[in-house]
Amino acid sequence: MPVYPLALGLAENWWALLYEPRKSEHDSHFDARHRLDLHMRGYLFPPLAIWSGGEDSLMVETPPLELARSLSRVELWNRPLQQPDFVPRQETENELIDLLQTVVARLDKCSVKDPDLSNAWDRIYSSITDPEERSYCITAGQLGLDPYDPDGPDLSTFAEGISSDLFRDICEAAGADELSETTQWIRKTERHFKDLPRISISDYGAPPQTDLSIKSWDEGYRAADHLRTNLSLEHDNPKRVIKSLFDGMLDKDDLALPDGPSSIDALTRRINGTVQGGLLKLHPKQRRFHGCRALYLGWRSADGQETAATVATTRKQQASRAFAAELLAPQRLLRERAGRHGLTTEDIDKIAKEFACPEMAIIHQAQNYGIPLRGIY
Repeated sequence: MPVYPLALGLAENWWALLYEPRKSEHDSHFDARHRLDLHMRGYLFPPLAIWSGGEDSLMVETPPLELARSLSRVELWNRPLQQPDFVPRQETENELIDLLQTVVARLDKCSVKDPDLSNAWDRIYSSITDPEERSYCITAGQLGLDPYDPDGPDLSTFAEGISSDLFRDICEAAGADELSETTQWIRKTERHFKDLPRISISDYGAPPQTDLSIKSWDEGYRAADHLRTNLSLEHDNPKRVIKSLFDGMLDKDDLALPDGPSSIDALTRRINGTVQGGLLKLHPKQRRFHGCRALYLGWRSADGQETAATVATTRKQQASRAFAAELLAPQRLLRERAGRHGLTTEDIDKIAKEFACPEMAIIHQAQNYGIPLRGIY
C-alpha cells in the first residue's frame, strides 16, 4: 500500500492532529484534520482518527466504516474499539515521527524529488527542536490552526499576562473565534483571586498518578476514594464529605466569579499547600459539582500553578468530572439505590435533591459503572 499520502497528510496537519482536542461532536472540519483514512486519497485504509487527550495522552477512535458494500468487496476489521481510548502521547508521537522520516528517506533513496513532503517535514523538525517555536505551534494546534499560515493570528498577543498552564487549558476548550473574548475575561478576573477563600490541602497527600491503562472516569474515582480514605471521610455520606472539604463555602457565593465564557466552569490555583478557586456556575448543584472539579485540578497541580475546569474532553478534565461525581453521588450508593431493577427518572430526581448533585452527574455515574437505568437514554 502506498504510504506517501498518509505521510503527507500527517506532515500537513501535524500540530492540529496531535494537539487539538475534540470540542464539538458535529464538526466536519475537525474530522478532516483528524481522520487518517481521509488523507489516503482513495486508497483503502482502515477508518482511524487521532486527537489530543491532553498533556500526556492522545485519543484514538475507529469510526464506522463508510465504504458501501456495492463499491468494494474488501472487508476490514471494523471498529475494534467500542469507544475512543487513550494512548501515551510521547510514544505515539515518536512512532509517527519515525514513519515520516522513513518515507522521506525512501523517497530520497529512490531519487524521487517531492518538495511538498520534504519541506513540510523540515518545517516540523525545525519547530520540534526549537522550544519557543514548538510551544507556539502547540498552541496553534490546540486551536485547530496552522502555525505556519502567514495570515493567521498572532497567538502570543492573546497569551500576554496569562500563565502558560492556564492558557493551555483555555486553548483546549475555546474555539479560535472565542480566544480574544476569553483571554480578556481571564485578565479582568485575575484581580478577584486575591479575595477568594483558600482550602487547605496539606493533609491530602499526593494524588494517584495518571494511569493510561484505566478509563479517565476510573482515574477520577480512584482520586475521590483515595481522598476520602486519607482524610477518614465517610464513603456513604456525600453531603457530610462536601461540608468537611469546603467548610460550607459551596453553600454561599464566596467562590463566585463574574459571568464569563461558556467554555470555562472554574479557575483555580495552588499556593503553599492551599487551593484557591473561583466558580462561574451559581446554581447550587452546579456550584458544588464545579467546586469539586476545581479542588481536584488544584490538588493535582504544582505549587503556583493556575488551571481551569473547562468543557474540554481532555483526560484531566474528564477525570475532574468523575472525581466530582463520585464525591457528590458515590457509585456504591447509587448501586444500592438501583437494586435489581435500576434507576428511573424519578429516582434520579430524588437522589439529585437529596445529595444536591446535578442529575447528569448521576446518569454518567450509572453509565460508567454499569448501573441499570430505566426509561433513560
